[in-house]
Amino acid sequence: MENFNAPLKITLNFTELINSESKKYFKNLDIELHDSYFTNKGEFHIKFPVDDKVVINGLHYYNLFIGKMIVIHLSNKKGTSIRDKKIKEMCSFNFTKDELTTITGDFNIKKSERIHIFIYNDNTKYPIGLFSNLEKINEELSLLPKENGGGGVIIEGP
Repeated sequence: MENFNAPLKITLNFTELINSESKKYFKNLDIELHDSYFTNKGEFHIKFPVDDKVVINGLHYYNLFIGKMIVIHLSNKKGTSIRDKKIKEMCSFNFTKDELTTITGDFNIKKSERIHIFIYNDNTKYPIGLFSNLEKINEELSLLPKENGGGGVIIEGP
């Protein structure tokens, strides 16, 4: 089991849940589109509800054929799932590209229209191969030739 006292050095802010947040967040670890975003200072701002204090164990970026995603690996002291527990407070933090634990594929946030955020809640070590099958599929799909309007006319090879 990973040491709970060895999180990334990211400052987490915990605030009391306000009424408007309780209406739009239904479960712990939910991410809302306009509450989590990429800032004009080059930082990601992430916000989600929790039942108790958590720590960030890793931040992973994947640029795959199916889309760009950030996986936030977090854990709590109890080592239990917090998804279905009662929402008690909001957690928010900022991070930059330099604080990413993993970067797979090209990282060019300025060309990104959308990034999917996944929260992986587990006290154990992050499974490095969690997205290995997706990375292989991404590589295979990127090797497909480009066709012009269908019909099998290849305009650019793999």
